[in-house]
Amino acid sequence: RNDLTALLDHLLVLDQKEGSFLHLRINRAAIGAMGHSLGGHTVLGAVGGWSSWRDRRIRAALLLSPYILPYLDHGQLDGVDVPVMMQGATLDLGITPSLPALYEKLRSPKYLVVLKNQTRLAAFSHRFQKRAMLALATQDRESSSRAEVDACHCLHPAGGSSNPDGPSSGRQGTHGAPDELGMEPIRIRVRLGQ
Repeated sequence: RNDLTALLDHLLVLDQKEGSFLHLRINRAAIGAMGHSLGGHTVLGAVGGWSSWRDRRIRAALLLSPYILPYLDHGQLDGVDVPVMMQGATLDLGITPSLPALYEKLRSPKYLVVLKNQTRLAAFSHRFQKRAMLALATQDRESSSRAEVDACHCLHPAGGSSNPDGPSSGRQGTHGAPDELGMEPIRIRVRLGQ
C-alpha cells in the first residue's frame, strides 16, 4: 500500500514540475489503479476495501486475478465507491472461483470478466485485454455486468479480411483508440448478467 501511495505522490509532483515528461498531463479527477494478484489486493484496499488504506485520489480500479480472500472474510467493501473491474480466467483455479463472491458484495459499479480456457497470465496478453474491453464496451457504463469472454475466437488481420479501411487507415476501433495493429473488431460471444 505504501508503494502505491508513494508512486502516486511522486507522479503528481512530476505533473506539476515544469520540464517533466508528465508536466500537466495527469487528470487528477480520473486517476485509476491496476494491480495483478497481490497488487490487485492492494488496489482494492486503496479504493476502500480497507478503510485505513483508502486513497480518494484513485477513482477506478482494475483488478487482474486479484488475491481477494481477506476481503471476503474481513474487508469493508461498503467503503468501495468507485468503479471496479475484475478479470480472471477459467484455468486460474486458485483465484477466479472467488471473484463472483466479491462481485456480489460490491455496491459500486462493477464488472467481472472471465477469460475462458486461459490462465492468470492472460491478463497481460493484448489479445485478451482487447476482448475484455470489447465485452465491457457493449454495456451501459452505469450498470454492473458480468461477462464471460469466449477466448476461442481469434483476432483476424485486416489484410484479406472484410475490413474496407485496411490496416493503416487510422480509423477508430471499437475500443476507441486507433486500430494501430491493423486488426478488425473481433467476434466474441459474451454471456452477460447482473
